[in-house]
Amino acid sequence: MGVVFEARHVRLGQKAALKVLYPRFAANSSFRELLFREARLLARLHHPNLVHPIDVGSDGDYHYLALELVEGEDLLQRVTSLVRLSPEEEN
Repeated sequence: MGVVFEARHVRLGQKAALKVLYPRFAANSSFRELLFREARLLARLHHPNLVHPIDVGSDGDYHYLALELVEGEDLLQRVTSLVRLSPEEEN
């Protein structure tokens, strides 16, 4: 649906993960509503394994969701770094 950037929230002065809808999806009101719905749902959930929303909105044709930035390896790095355990090690 979009792309995620590392950004700095100007008003709050903190780093954030900025999820921006691709233009082809931003033109569709259903996709814009999905982004805002995601923000509302995340705002209601509290768990250490979930990122927290910081801001959601639009600026012209750009629709975004700013999320807490979590430092560390991404999912691709994590999966590719995994080493398969032998059957003996799994038990």
